[in-house]
Amino acid sequence: MHLRLLTVSAMIAYAIYLALSLIGGPTGLLEYAQLQEYQAALQRHGVELEYRQQLLLAEVRELQQSDQRLLSEARRAGYYQPHEYVIRINGLEEAPYLLTPGERFAPPPPTSGRRAIIRVIALCAGLIIYGVALFWGRAQPAATTSAVTM
Repeated sequence: MHLRLLTVSAMIAYAIYLALSLIGGPTGLLEYAQLQEYQAALQRHGVELEYRQQLLLAEVRELQQSDQRLLSEARRAGYYQPHEYVIRINGLEEAPYLLTPGERFAPPPPTSGRRAIIRVIALCAGLIIYGVALFWGRAQPAATTSAVTM
């Protein structure tokens, strides 16, 4: 009797664990929804990077074709011809020449802690079911069987 109750309780606890893992586990529906959002954000970021790449390619083409533009960019970077001199004016700030490679897209946060919580919930549910089944089995009066003899 107790072995049967224990087996049924363990099976129910395992079914609860599977159901909770399907919903909130590391590969469950909630995680899948977060990954879909992350995928959409990555795609948007990819489109932005492609747009920036097109702008940079256009700027490269312009630098290759225009000597005047190439000269002005070289001067902004601090390169001057040997016969040229730099005159600095006090109070006039120089525009910084910055090259930025772009931002790295952050990965989604890990969700490894959910598995332990799901196991604890399923184990507690199984123990509660086992305890209720034992109590319910003791609370019911024992059925008496009477032998009818003829």
